[in-house]
Amino acid sequence: MAEDTSSSGSLVLEKELTCSICTDIMYQPLTLLDCLHTFCGSCLKEWFSWQATSAVQARRTTHPYTCPSCRAEVRGTRPNATVTTLLDMYLTSHPGRSKSEAEKEEMRNHYKPGEDVIPPVVITQDSEDSEDERLMDEVRMMSMADIDPAVAANRRAQRTARRDDRRRNQHGSHNHHRESSHRREHSSRQTSQQPRSADVRPRGQETDDRPIEHQPSLRSLLSASETDSLEVQEEIMQSILSSGILEGIDIDHLTTEQEEELTERIAEAYRRRRHRQRERSRNHERRARTDSEPRPASSGNAERRPRTRVDNPEGARGAIHAQRTRTASGTQPPAEGIARTVHPLEVVRRQGNTNNHSTPTLATSPLVPDTSDPVERPFSAANFAPEPVNQDSIQAVAAAHRNANIPEVSCNRCAKENIQHDLHYHCYKCNDGDYDLCLDCYRAGRGCNHWFGFGYAAWPRYQRAEPPEGYPVGHEPPHTLLARKYPRPGSSDQPLDRPQEGAFCDLCHSFANATYWHCYICLEGAWGCCAPCLNRGHHCTHPLLPVAHTSTLTNTPNLIIPIPHLPENQYVPLPIRQDCDVCHYPIPPAAPRFHCHACNAGDYDVCADCYAGLAGSGKIAPANGPAGWRRCPQGHRMAVVSFQETPEGALQRRVKREMVGGWALKEDEASVSAGAQGALPPDGGVGLRCLALWGRFEAAEDELSFPKNAEVREAERMNEDWFWGVYAGMKGLFPGNHVRLL
Repeated sequence: MAEDTSSSGSLVLEKELTCSICTDIMYQPLTLLDCLHTFCGSCLKEWFSWQATSAVQARRTTHPYTCPSCRAEVRGTRPNATVTTLLDMYLTSHPGRSKSEAEKEEMRNHYKPGEDVIPPVVITQDSEDSEDERLMDEVRMMSMADIDPAVAANRRAQRTARRDDRRRNQHGSHNHHRESSHRREHSSRQTSQQPRSADVRPRGQETDDRPIEHQPSLRSLLSASETDSLEVQEEIMQSILSSGILEGIDIDHLTTEQEEELTERIAEAYRRRRHRQRERSRNHERRARTDSEPRPASSGNAERRPRTRVDNPEGARGAIHAQRTRTASGTQPPAEGIARTVHPLEVVRRQGNTNNHSTPTLATSPLVPDTSDPVERPFSAANFAPEPVNQDSIQAVAAAHRNANIPEVSCNRCAKENIQHDLHYHCYKCNDGDYDLCLDCYRAGRGCNHWFGFGYAAWPRYQRAEPPEGYPVGHEPPHTLLARKYPRPGSSDQPLDRPQEGAFCDLCHSFANATYWHCYICLEGAWGCCAPCLNRGHHCTHPLLPVAHTSTLTNTPNLIIPIPHLPENQYVPLPIRQDCDVCHYPIPPAAPRFHCHACNAGDYDVCADCYAGLAGSGKIAPANGPAGWRRCPQGHRMAVVSFQETPEGALQRRVKREMVGGWALKEDEASVSAGAQGALPPDGGVGLRCLALWGRFEAAEDELSFPKNAEVREAERMNEDWFWGVYAGMKGLFPGNHVRLL
């Protein structure tokens, strides 16, 4: 018996002295502060080196170091004399467990005692040749590469030849000869009057003939001017999408860190792009002034030409509007001037196609008829045809206009910004009705200035805080924080400037005013879930009451259910009607029904008579029938559910029998167990049952979140500090000091 005890103690000690990184006995151990987990010194150095490299590449934080086991933040390391002594004692009694000399030498070369294993992280601002800079340049080059210059020149030559052929066929050789003579005469007069403009005009004409084809980032090439923020954001996002940087990334399910990192990269690229645009605009202006100073002023048309900056699109639009006003007021230009006037959108095309070669004079020249143009443009309806409308752009602009009316909401506790599109809590009384809390602060118990707690616990706490002489007349009762959020563009038919308020699912955070399943136990009664989560089994183990907002019902019941965290007199019990998915007859509320969490997204129920008939007809094997695994025709394990009437006359949903084997049992393991002889696992699985003494929401991906008073089932003790369990169909680790065993 003593030998068994000694062997058991040795195994426990070996487990505690094993490094979870290399899964071997520790060597030169270091303990982390403040979580006190211990690992090999060389393993920690490699782990922190990898985190530092990732932080530098992602440019997200200067202290990214976390514990490999619990993911807690690490502020330092130190040797632990107790662990070192236990390690020496264990290796003395078990010399075979010690590392080889070659392994020790390799680890000594990698880490020396006393060495700082936490490297400093220095995030510097990238230069003009940074990764984002190169990315934006590559996107522009890819867009411009869609039209090769040589190919474009060939296309222009072919198009010019075809146009000349058509003109010869239509007008005859005589008209063609007269047009050529007229062109030569005007060309010689143009050369004598404006010697410098002859060097510039062919570039503009060549630019006019450049074909406009679809490119992934066309708007990023259209102008060197400063555009408004909506256009710039759309350009950058189109460039990023075209470059393939988001391939394989689920935009709708980004983690908080991924979203922040992506936002920082886009913002940094946006700032650099604006800086480069300003530099290019200033360079263009300087070159334009240099070119225009020696230009002779003999041409009256040149004096009338507006000196409009390229980087001011508002000025260009103003010039267009002024030209239209003058024309409408009676100063009609000559017919030949009208024929040569370019479509206003042609200005944008010229700026985009000429890119850096365009000057402010050339960019604005189409706004005023130029009588010195040697080539007469044909007066055709094609020049004034409406531009093709990009429906996506119109929707984006409309969405941005609606989004402009959405207020920017910040948390009044932690100052977290831009929480308007996330679930947050609002107080209509504090701070003149402008008091908001983020979800983290709310769940941490940090309410408004007159908030006394969650749910049903608020009023007793308010009464305990009453002074001996009592509250004065008209004293304000405890405030109720209302859950709300503004819908994101495209996520709802509701107007974007009107927030969704009322009941929200505490698991998926979706709006649930139409069907809200309320639990009066979890989080002191301030807890509930939506219908999709309930159907899939993502709910607590307590009875759930279905309620709905009165605005979502056509026939409102007279019974009003008071729910502590929702507005008073606005929620009523929801009438329950469930039909059997086999016989399609209504199932009485008190009758049990077999519910499948997988079929039809969890909306699959079979009455007891039909399920017995399926088993009796052989469609379901006896081992999978009511006395066995209780599987549906598709092979999924099912729970048994019924409704029970409350004293107020409402109906509560209760789970009479959980799935056989619970959530921890995997389907492949259940299939193997079904084929083997032996007893079935119990309903709801095996393991401990725990009651949550405190809520836990700040959990990592592999950890379990739950509210206060939640029941965690199928729990298993991993060590003295941590348990593993199941809550609301979710599985993960949780600290043992948050619960007590039932």
